[in-house]
Amino acid sequence: MIVYNNIANNFIAHYLDDQHPSFSSLKIREIETIKKLSTEIENRSKDNQDVKNLSNMKGIGNNSAATIVSEIRDIKQF
Repeated sequence: MIVYNNIANNFIAHYLDDQHPSFSSLKIREIETIKKLSTEIENRSKDNQDVKNLSNMKGIGNNSAATIVSEIRDIKQF
């Protein structure tokens, strides 16, 4: 997940540089916030079996799995 986050952060940084060069300090703060939140989500969800099961599926990372689990809560309701 860390590798993905770095790739995403680099993409965001280059996009903002190209589109809005004056946002350099803002983008750094936002990227740091994204990193902190991603780390917090990963730490809180690392022991959740539902998150593990979903993140093992192709195309679903830890953050997406945690989002799905937090929205659905109990799959048995369906």
